[in-house]
Amino acid sequence: MVTASHNPKMDNGYKVYWTNGAQIIEPHDKGIKSQILKNLPTIELGEYFDYEKQLVKYPLEPLREKTMNLYFEDALKQISINSQEVNAKCKPIVHTSMHGVGHIFFTNLMKRLGFKEPIAVKEQMLPDPEFSTVIYPNPEEGEGSLNLSFKTADANGCEIVLANDPDADRLAVAEKQKDGNWRIFTGDQLGSMFAYYFVKNYKGDLSKCALVASTVSSKMIKGIAEKYKLRFEETLTGFKWISNKVIDLEKEGYTVLFSYEEAIGFSIGSVVRDKDGVVAGCCFAQLYAQLCEKNMTLSEYLEEIYKDVGYYATKNHYFLCYDPLKMQAAFDGMRNRGEYTKTCGEFPIKYIRDLTTGFDSMQPNKKAILPTSTSSHMITFFFENGATCTIRGSGTEPKLKFYIEYHNADFKVAQETLAKLHKAIVDNFLKPLDYGFDFPKV
Repeated sequence: MVTASHNPKMDNGYKVYWTNGAQIIEPHDKGIKSQILKNLPTIELGEYFDYEKQLVKYPLEPLREKTMNLYFEDALKQISINSQEVNAKCKPIVHTSMHGVGHIFFTNLMKRLGFKEPIAVKEQMLPDPEFSTVIYPNPEEGEGSLNLSFKTADANGCEIVLANDPDADRLAVAEKQKDGNWRIFTGDQLGSMFAYYFVKNYKGDLSKCALVASTVSSKMIKGIAEKYKLRFEETLTGFKWISNKVIDLEKEGYTVLFSYEEAIGFSIGSVVRDKDGVVAGCCFAQLYAQLCEKNMTLSEYLEEIYKDVGYYATKNHYFLCYDPLKMQAAFDGMRNRGEYTKTCGEFPIKYIRDLTTGFDSMQPNKKAILPTSTSSHMITFFFENGATCTIRGSGTEPKLKFYIEYHNADFKVAQETLAKLHKAIVDNFLKPLDYGFDFPKV
């Protein structure tokens, strides 16, 4: 199956899915490319642009209603955790589909789960290819894309906002705080809340369950897995890797309760072998419904998790880089011709993993276990104090991304150490002014 990508139209992006329902990975990508090149000389393109002739030869079968109903039925079987009565008592929820396709799917599935109808952000409820009310139609960008949602919530006395991106595969969540301000949770905070919720609500043997996350995501769910005796696996960035790992674990007999990546992408069950913002939103609504019964806020729930497994302070950000040569120069500087640095400012480095070159000082043979790729940059620094920092070039956007995390039982120590480490990494590794990177506008 081939689908359009959510990236800008000038990128001409697409995704290709294999028969297992997940995006293709090796060796299927090379196999498909080989077949295309093998058959290219024999293809007469002209006939493929005669749409009327093609429709006669290959009639289209409308599958929208049938597919939607199958999706809803499958989702209900897999994600119904609360009783309908618990969901019906949930406080009102505001939802935005960000000028995309999510509204009809989210409201339909919420109704089937027993919730009151979510309050839609009307200005963003229907598809609009111009995304006329936002600068960036991406809830990952934070407050700038959620202002109308907050306005709608304030007008209706709601304390929570659930936001899908236009193609409804991501989920952002915000909660109104006691001081009247809105708190937008990070993808890692949401991932931790999801994981904790699924672990606490699972009725079977947790030793036969697993959690999965990308390598740039917080290790907090690894901490949850270790405490509650689940298996944890990490993958490369992207759901093509995450979903295929989930399938492999299922073949081994594990029940994968939850998988995610920090860029607000979440997957629950096997309804979709990819991130799914609709199923994720409905699952999060059930989490919220349970908290409403306890008269507990999301922020209080997150604090409860921190007290159980420790504080995981994270800082994920990026610089804009439109010149591949500048990106190359930055990574060349970090690699230092294979003589990797042993410190970053005041912070000693314990291990280094470079998934571009295949080097991993943590392994006895110095070879990385995770898949490597010479066509993309990714280096992870493991510090003596337990902190980690992964720096990578985005595969879909002109961005140099970095992900920093520090774990400590004391919240204040965790935050203060993270701030110092963040400054050291920017000053010593990323050097945006030296390399000519642009700072984000949002």
